[in-house]
Amino acid sequence: MMARIVNALEIGSTAIKLVVGYECEHEIVVLHAVAKSLSLNCIKNNVVNDSDEVCSVIKEVILDAENTLKTDINEVTLVLPARGLEVFKNVATTNVVSPNKLIAEVDIRNVMTMLSRDTYNEENAVIDTIPINYTLDQERIFSNPPINETSGTIKLNAFIHTIPTYIKETYIGLVDKVGLKISNILVAPYGVAQLFTTYKNVSNKYFLVNVGGKTTTITIIADGKPYQSSYIDMGGENLTQELCYRMGISYSSANEIKLKYGLDDFKCNFKPSICHSEQDKNVEFTVNDLRLVTEEYLNTLLKDINRAIKTLMGGDVELEQWPLVFVGGGTELIGFKEFVSDKYNSRGVIFPSVKSLGARNQIFINCLGAIKTSCGLFEFINEEKEEIPQVQPLTREKHKTQKYSETNDNL
Repeated sequence: MMARIVNALEIGSTAIKLVVGYECEHEIVVLHAVAKSLSLNCIKNNVVNDSDEVCSVIKEVILDAENTLKTDINEVTLVLPARGLEVFKNVATTNVVSPNKLIAEVDIRNVMTMLSRDTYNEENAVIDTIPINYTLDQERIFSNPPINETSGTIKLNAFIHTIPTYIKETYIGLVDKVGLKISNILVAPYGVAQLFTTYKNVSNKYFLVNVGGKTTTITIIADGKPYQSSYIDMGGENLTQELCYRMGISYSSANEIKLKYGLDDFKCNFKPSICHSEQDKNVEFTVNDLRLVTEEYLNTLLKDINRAIKTLMGGDVELEQWPLVFVGGGTELIGFKEFVSDKYNSRGVIFPSVKSLGARNQIFINCLGAIKTSCGLFEFINEEKEEIPQVQPLTREKHKTQKYSETNDNL
């Protein structure tokens, strides 16, 4: 069977990323990866201030991939940010369509659709339905879709991912505007968590800390699924802006020295100048000056991360033992790993290296996760977009929808 190629598109706060690839023997094979920057205030706090620019850059990355791969790209898997992500649990039951009670893909779709149409939060929209298990007649329980099993009914116990409606509608609208079809949609930490189920150095339960350009998200992950999430309006972009302000240099100059030196720990008494203030050419700055600003930024970032983790823990002492898994473009800063590891010397800290050739930079981690997740979906969902037959009758088990709480659930 030919591998299903996925075009994973992420509309980030600082750049548009596209990774084209497929899964082979649990590894993501990358055919093409590209990232193109957005202007400074184009997207802020996931609010799009210039939709024309975003659409233009989306077209650029698509064209770049088409020219490289010599093929047309008409549909994408869209990765949505985890800002405002809420996870709920719910249960639905429906009768099986087939007269012979043989479960088919249409039954899986029907019961998942029932859950996705519920209202979980008035300000949020459903993004994804993640099955926990399926229950058939005689209380037979399956972790995977029970295709071709026999039963009169099928019950699905699932997690429901929701994010603010304005984010979902805005981002989908941008993709529609450039004429692309959306084949799948998911929230970023779910894809990354699925990707890490194939990484031996990542444990089964952890806090996923994704340091992006303008936002850092912290998500509780267990068994490859997100349970709770929080976010901080702080990322690598904040360091760049702080360098601009403190050193009196342009944004491009600040970004250049940040990427070139980072937390430079060069052991030498002679500290050459790395830049001059553009407001006063007599004012020079060395790597020591850069390091001081960078350390202040990281200390503030980690303080906010710790506060978010404490809130997510909700007093559950077991979670204090869970390691922190750091990902995202912000972790590419020189010296970041050493600095963070030193701050968390009494707690496990993991910095997974991206294994996919062609997209080794951490900025592509969300897209790689989307490819992993989408390829898993294609294993049991028919690619033919057939009309779903009417189900008669439909029944829903009476079950109170619950927002996930780590104190009420066994992870």
